[in-house]
Amino acid sequence: MNRINIFIIAILALILSACVDATQTEILDSLLDQGIQTDKGELTIIYPRDGTVLPPEAVSPIVKQDDKTPGVNSHALIIGNEQSGYRIMPAEDKQLKISPEIWASIKTGSNSEMDLNLVGYADDDYSKILSSKKITITISADSVKYPIFYRSVPLPFLYAYKNLKKISWRLGSVDSDSIPAPVLSNLPVCGNCHSFSADGNTIGMDIDYGNDKGSYFISDLTHETKITKDGIITWSDYKRSDGEQTFGLLSQISPDGRYAISTVKDRSIFVAVDNLDYSQLLFPYKRDSIRI
Repeated sequence: MNRINIFIIAILALILSACVDATQTEILDSLLDQGIQTDKGELTIIYPRDGTVLPPEAVSPIVKQDDKTPGVNSHALIIGNEQSGYRIMPAEDKQLKISPEIWASIKTGSNSEMDLNLVGYADDDYSKILSSKKITITISADSVKYPIFYRSVPLPFLYAYKNLKKISWRLGSVDSDSIPAPVLSNLPVCGNCHSFSADGNTIGMDIDYGNDKGSYFISDLTHETKITKDGIITWSDYKRSDGEQTFGLLSQISPDGRYAISTVKDRSIFVAVDNLDYSQLLFPYKRDSIRI
């Protein structure tokens, strides 16, 4: 291919790119002129929720929607604010990942609000909006400076309860799209409520070891922390002779790491619900408490 042909192809590419940009601008202007701030039709934005607050380093969210408005088969997402301006993205599926480039361009600083306007129309005819929904999200002034340690549980609860080894603990950052790597997995027990001291050097975790609901693991955190019998206590030792069971519900390590506090001789009402969105009801109440 000679230089003239390469030059012609490059010119055509620039022309096509300009046409695409012009079309996007035309669509955006048309939708803005129609008043996208007004809710219309049977369109719901499932995620994010209206009023959601995100840390400044958060990756761009995935917008999930459900539109039952008759005649709608095309959608567009318009996001931004008056300060940063508005950007438009076609939303072809039930969920849309906001592009990192657009997300970066509209985050104007902490405590800034931005509108997410989702609109629906028929057969790419953006001249008439059939459905629309607007929510507002905020970029927080508070940063999440460190990775988050969290418990990953498959739902519904009854499935997790019967498949304990599928529960894992992960450590991940809000500024990454990558799935956080597991730091604890294949637990033979139901590791659950946990807390750290304020300096992050001490961990306490409810582990239900040896069929004892009152068992609790306390340890210093190191590069490799091992759960061993030596680090396990049981709240059931409190007045064990009276024969009353202890669950040790909602135990907590103190901020300085010197103490752990828990309910003892406690009771709970637990109901497993066969529903993916709401599958566990736990209502604990205490009769006494103790700290060590």
